[in-house]
Amino acid sequence: MPYLQRRYFMILKCFVCKLIEYKIISEDDRELYLYGLQLGLVTIQNVLITIILGVLFQNLISTIAFLIAYIPLRSYAGGYHATSSKKCFIYSLGLIFLIEIYFTHSLGVRDTVLLLGGAIYIIYKYAPLQSENKSLSYEETIRYADIVKKVLCLEVSVVIFFWIINVWSVVCGVSAAIIVVSILLIVGIILKSVKNLDS
Repeated sequence: MPYLQRRYFMILKCFVCKLIEYKIISEDDRELYLYGLQLGLVTIQNVLITIILGVLFQNLISTIAFLIAYIPLRSYAGGYHATSSKKCFIYSLGLIFLIEIYFTHSLGVRDTVLLLGGAIYIIYKYAPLQSENKSLSYEETIRYADIVKKVLCLEVSVVIFFWIINVWSVVCGVSAAIIVVSILLIVGIILKSVKNLDS
């Protein structure tokens, strides 16, 4: 674990200890809060890096549109998740670079429509896809599927609206979010199939 991550982890542990000491949370919830805080820290770190890269690549509007669309859709759609926070960081960084390159050299209208159409179909058909890290009950699966469909409809409406008023940066950002979530679902499905074949 790199030095900075160890420092952050120690700070989080101290913070959770103080919460227990002041009886804000119980000792039984220590690991849950520690995990939640670590996850929150990783999310904030990834968002900040994404925004910084958006500024450096001069794609800030597309990048912000991507984040706004990606976070809720990814949260409920599921799909592939890295097995460790280090891998998650590396994969996320690579993904962000690819997205920024996509924004800089965006595809034409026809290719965007084709990719978006395929992505919408995949998300509608396969989401939510649970990972090994997060299993869902039957009730959660039904609820998440409903939320995914509502979020997807909203985001497609946003794409159509900004397409009509010719704000291509927002169209690219939201489209990229939908496409990336569908790719993570495909990867998750493939890995699940491979694992089932092996077992």
